[in-house]
Amino acid sequence: GDVSDFHELIYVSPTLHDKFNELLWAAYQSKCTQDRPCPNGTCPKTQLGCECVQPGGNPGLPMGYRVRRVIRVESAGMWRRYARKREDICSWRSGQEVWSFTPALRSAAVIDAHPDVFEPLDTFVNEAYAFHGTSVRS
Repeated sequence: GDVSDFHELIYVSPTLHDKFNELLWAAYQSKCTQDRPCPNGTCPKTQLGCECVQPGGNPGLPMGYRVRRVIRVESAGMWRRYARKREDICSWRSGQEVWSFTPALRSAAVIDAHPDVFEPLDTFVNEAYAFHGTSVRS
């Protein structure tokens, strides 16, 4: 295939998982949103989550997360779309006062402490790392 259209899934070395755990813990908030369904199937969709997913509920809210595997997605197409959007935002904000995250994101200190693992973020466009879990088959 064309080198400019690569799409690879790369397993990150388990020796780096502690740095990803550090980032997860810095970013974690014990807070529910209405998109978290009732795990018991008994409550309707509720703003800020039903009582079953609240801290102290049954089964409650996770107290945190732990990295089991890190898979880096290297996709030329996705990266081009992201870079184009970031350039659009920079152009749109040109000459404007940019409001930074205040207070700073808790994850920023972790990212800054591990430049060998995490790419620096562009504060001009308020870049941030976001986490999601997916099936490996996704």
